[in-house]
Amino acid sequence: MEMNKKNRRNIIIPILSIVIVLFAVVIKYSLNEDNKKILTTSALMEVVDVADLSTAKYTYNGIADVYKDSEKKKLKYHVLYYSEVKVGVNMKDINFEIDETQRKVIAKLPEVQIQNIDVDENIKFLPENKGWDIKEAYKACELDANAEANESEELFNTARKSLKNMVEVLTSPLINQYEYELVWD
Repeated sequence: MEMNKKNRRNIIIPILSIVIVLFAVVIKYSLNEDNKKILTTSALMEVVDVADLSTAKYTYNGIADVYKDSEKKKLKYHVLYYSEVKVGVNMKDINFEIDETQRKVIAKLPEVQIQNIDVDENIKFLPENKGWDIKEAYKACELDANAEANESEELFNTARKSLKNMVEVLTSPLINQYEYELVWD
């Protein structure tokens, strides 16, 4: 009779172990199925949360004019300069909407803006012998580079394309896992 109790224990323990493992697998599977059906905008925002993102860079060699008067009629001097302008967005300004019925994620991107203008310190003054002010010259260079960059449609188009590509790369694993499609607003 003692043998029977021992044999029962030897049979019950493995069966109980199998039941526990099966129970854990069923719970895990059901949780994954529930998660697969629900995609949240907060999950998408976490994926793209990288603060400011420069999506294009513009290198410009220019000549800025510094004037003696506010009407810009009397030229003081010219400044030859090199600059690098970065454009992009604050990624926190991206918004997502989820259309559950059509299984689509609608990405609303902010406008690309100039983020930084870096004027190289090796500026040259023309004519060289005139009285010039370094702060005034740098300010003129920054304003000139800003104006040139704002006129560059190609720069902003490149930045928008780069931003879309970056959002696709960052969100595609999550969107694909939940079987959604990314579309742009």
